This record gives sequence, C-alpha cells and structure tokens, in this order.
Amino acid sequence: PYLLVPHSHSKCVSKSTMTLHAVAAAAASVASTAAGRRSAIVGSVAAAALPAIFTPRPALARAAAANTSCASSTSTSTISTKLLDAWYSSVPQFMRFGTAASLGNIFFFAADVVMYNHVVTKLLPIDGGENAGFSWLPDLFHRNRESVSFFLAYLVQISIQHLINAWLVYGLDTISTKEKYWSTLGGSYAAYATTLVASTIMNGYLLSLGWEKNVAFWGTICGFGVINYLMITKLST
Repeated sequence: PYLLVPHSHSKCVSKSTMTLHAVAAAAASVASTAAGRRSAIVGSVAAAALPAIFTPRPALARAAAANTSCASSTSTSTISTKLLDAWYSSVPQFMRFGTAASLGNIFFFAADVVMYNHVVTKLLPIDGGENAGFSWLPDLFHRNRESVSFFLAYLVQISIQHLINAWLVYGLDTISTKEKYWSTLGGSYAAYATTLVASTIMNGYLLSLGWEKNVAFWGTICGFGVINYLMITKLST
C-alpha cells in the first residue's frame, strides 16, 4: 500500500507526480472540449428537429385540414370533369339542349313571376294614373302588362341561359376567358333577339285569345324551343 523510496529520490517522485497530474488535467480538458462539441452538435440538430417533432397540435390540425381540403377539392374537380365528359359523350346534343332549355325556362318563369308581381304591376297600373312610375307610356303598355313582363324577364333569362348552355351543351371552354364569355353572350343576345320579339308577340296573341297568363307563357316557350335550338347551335359552331 505504500511506495517506499529513498529520500534522495523524493524530488523526482514529486516531479513525476506533477507531470502525471498535468497530463490527466490536459486529457480531462480535451475530453471536456470534445464532449462540449458533441453536445453543441447534438443541440443544434435537436434545435432543428424538435420544432418539427413537437409542433403544437392546433398547427398540425390546420395543416392536416388544409391537406384534406386540397385533396377533397381535387377529387371533387376530377369527379365533376369525368361526369361532364360522360355527359357530353353519351347524351346527344339536342337532348342536352332540351335539358338546358328546361332549366333555363324554370329561371325564366320565376323571373316572369317576380317581374310581373313586384315591378310591372307597380310601374304600369291598369288605370295609368298619375302615380304610375311610367304614366307617360302609351296605354298599350298598361293594358298589356303580362307581355311587358314576359319581354323583360326574357332579357334577364338570356344571360342565365347562356351560362347553362355553356355548362350542359357546348362546353365550358366556350366561356373559359373573358373574351369568349362576352363574345358568346353578345352572340346569344343577337340570336335570341328575333325570338324575343316574336315570342312576345305570340304571348300577347295567346293572351288576347283568353289564355291564362301562365298557360300562355308555357305555350309560347314550347312553340319557340326548336327555333332557339337551331339558331344557338348554328351560332356556337
């Protein structure tokens, strides 16, 4: 347990002991430095990785919701495209036009009801009194309010029918740009201009025969459906 050395060698032993202590201290310093570097590296990696690992739940929820919404939107768009492609390829054009015209006529009928009950009857009373909004118009307009309502509703319906035709009959590429939209819309008004006037005259004639307003409306629509199909198809091609 004890190292016995002569007194003459005590100084050498002391120096050796000091040297050993110095070496041990240097080794400890190197180890500490290396450990510090490893710790710094690990710390930097952890600093970069931990935020991604321990992202708050609300942020993860929002990211998941955004991804789900994007995937759902893409899926819905794909399904819609496939359905439209199947519709265009399997249903003849005249049947597509008939479907589109039926939907458009529903909007037309609704517009006519609203126009007659809430606009025309107030602006064009039968007596043409001073309180009428358009009392300065000839009595012809006051006595034919149903035909006036039909005409105004038709003007509104043309823009709606234009969109329905693009969607169900001729393809959305016919209105895919502003230029195409305004060009085809102008063409639709030009094509419908003749039937707009002619159908209004026919509607007035049926009313003069004693037909009820709604019956005269649908009678006029059915009479001009084929003419509209031929003119709009020629315009679109």
